[in-house]
Amino acid sequence: PACLLREGTREAFYEAFHKGKSVGLLAFLPHAGIVSYLAVLPGFRQKGIGHTLLRTAQAFSQVKKLSVLNLDPQLTDAVGF
Repeated sequence: PACLLREGTREAFYEAFHKGKSVGLLAFLPHAGIVSYLAVLPGFRQKGIGHTLLRTAQAFSQVKKLSVLNLDPQLTDAVGF
């Protein structure tokens, strides 16, 4: 994944690409270990992209355990993470 840092904030964005196309995105606060956004295009789910984005965030987090905000309880596929 590529990392983008937004100027003036402490939020980092990790983006996954396939053949030059963005297929996944994670927004996260490294100093707090908080994942505020995680999305993977439907055709690319269950391929380890979300897992890789979370592992990348965890590697750069300043705290050991990540917290995920705003997880939709109806997204039963999220249990696979």
